[in-house]
Amino acid sequence: MQRREFMQWSAAASGAAAIGSAATESAAQSVTPANQADDLTAYDDPGFRGPRTLLFLDYFPLTRTDNVSIKQSTASYVPEGDFVDPLVGRMTYHDGGSQPYWDDDAQLWRRIEGYPDIYRYESEDGIRWRISPEPDAQPPGGQKHPHHLTTAKHGGLPCGTFVDPQKVDGYRFKIPVLEGNGPAYRSAVADETSFWHRHALEAKSKGGAKFFRPRKHSFLCSPDGVNWEYRPDYNWGQPNLITEEHFTIFFNHHTGLYTIAMRARWGDRRIFFTTSADFKTWTPPRMALHPDVMDQGRIEFHGSSISRYDSYYIALVWYGNYSSADNPHWTGKGTDQTHLAHSYDGQHFIRGLRKPLIPLTQPGQPEFNGLWTRGLIRRDEDILIYSDTWEREFAEPVQNESRSDAITRQRSSKPFRRHVIHRLRRDGFTYLEAEGHIGTFQTHWIVLHDGEVCLNADASHGVISYEVAKLRSGDPIEGFSFDECVPLIGRDEVRFQLRFKEHPNLQAATNRQIYIRFRIERAKVYSLTMNFGTDPTHRDRIELDMPIHDPSWIY
Repeated sequence: MQRREFMQWSAAASGAAAIGSAATESAAQSVTPANQADDLTAYDDPGFRGPRTLLFLDYFPLTRTDNVSIKQSTASYVPEGDFVDPLVGRMTYHDGGSQPYWDDDAQLWRRIEGYPDIYRYESEDGIRWRISPEPDAQPPGGQKHPHHLTTAKHGGLPCGTFVDPQKVDGYRFKIPVLEGNGPAYRSAVADETSFWHRHALEAKSKGGAKFFRPRKHSFLCSPDGVNWEYRPDYNWGQPNLITEEHFTIFFNHHTGLYTIAMRARWGDRRIFFTTSADFKTWTPPRMALHPDVMDQGRIEFHGSSISRYDSYYIALVWYGNYSSADNPHWTGKGTDQTHLAHSYDGQHFIRGLRKPLIPLTQPGQPEFNGLWTRGLIRRDEDILIYSDTWEREFAEPVQNESRSDAITRQRSSKPFRRHVIHRLRRDGFTYLEAEGHIGTFQTHWIVLHDGEVCLNADASHGVISYEVAKLRSGDPIEGFSFDECVPLIGRDEVRFQLRFKEHPNLQAATNRQIYIRFRIERAKVYSLTMNFGTDPTHRDRIELDMPIHDPSWIY
């Protein structure tokens, strides 16, 4: 179809879109029950034998584009998700916020978090939260509140609770802890062979532990989320690190290793990775995320959450532009925003468009002085993103006030921190959109293993058509051309099944190398979900239970 013919077809289709949109209610606003959400820890096979979602986070999944570009979405604030613990009261910026997990037995979402006391919370829908009493919990010193589960040793700083999909050591729940510096200081003073002995003596001459920065690294572990054990042998601070909060842990399904994302040195706000297969032996930290020349200002990464999302890894980076602070009494003070990064293998992360996924100010929404994003869950129609925010910029001093005095003052005032939630549509981190009304794009070549291909797209005021093309010639397969497709017109669909006039699905195009080509007019394309591979041997490898990694492709 030439451009003139396409313009004529588009005009006719636009009329149909106007009729269709008047009669069709958008599905994007629906709220899904919590028990229809995805378990993001379930994808324990890097090949993932079954349908996978193809996101458009970068241009690599595409072989051709014409007048189409990637745009980043903006998450919207969910006001009913605001939460401050009614019993614990004031919370500080150190509190170890957590990603929720689904409790299948209780049919509830749960969060386990706190500093140094660790509490449990629950929710039916992942939005409205309440305390979750646990009378069987036995924290050291007794329960302070009905939902108090345990307490980190030595005033330790925990990160959010990690739900281990492997649990080979019997612990389903794990919390990395950066202990208070007192025990490390006393041990280093007494042990002349300690790497830190000289530093401990220097700190002692100045006044003691408050001048000593090294800390011990350990874990709190639980088989059931109620009964917790202290594991000092799970020492993730190797070798001899002066780690600073904040940190998070995830399981890399591609490498089979546990990964802690952390700041490896005190005051060094970049993201490093350390990995382990057994929680006892950890690799030296390696650089994972570093500000670059595209970052304008004095940019630092205060931390990051990293979540498994289908076959991807999504990092929500705490992006601090500290040169923009109104009152920069010290170099670490300023606003933290949420920026998006992604990875295909959990090792190499790609930073996308340098703009906030969650702006601190949006029209008609409250202003945030900073966001530390803790994780996300994917529900049937949307994504919920969980963050902490506070009343003032991070540790913001008033005139002639030190940072420590600022933190003390904020701890003693009204609640310093609260939980907030933002929403994206399902798979809605980024999308493809035509520049100037109409555009086309073509996927990388793929091999379909079944005919079910679903499109996530918003064509409420437009049209999306598609065809299936042969690998070498690029010509459409007979019966699968643009003219023979059933286009998406005037509707917003999270799961629109591709079909043609003579074919209810793409079954007749399976087990061969193909392209899928799209034409979009006044529409946004978020993702494709399909059971696919990247070469003809993919199915054979699955049947033989062989590795199916292809280093030339994205999975």
